[in-house]
Amino acid sequence: MNEINVKWHPYPKEKPPKEGDYLVTLVVGVKPFTHYLHYAPFTLGRGSKWAHVTAWMDNPEPYKDEESI
Repeated sequence: MNEINVKWHPYPKEKPPKEGDYLVTLVVGVKPFTHYLHYAPFTLGRGSKWAHVTAWMDNPEPYKDEESI
């Protein structure tokens, strides 16, 4: 069984260490979504009126079934 260690980092209190793609919690209006965004820094930061990033995490490893291992 593949297990991942999920560690969300609050944004903007903690920022990614380098430019790249990250999994983020993105709030649109009042509804949270999980989405991939490119950090350089995030283009949807606190300044947006319709959406903002509240947390980020490193990309988890893709799923691999037992036959492909």
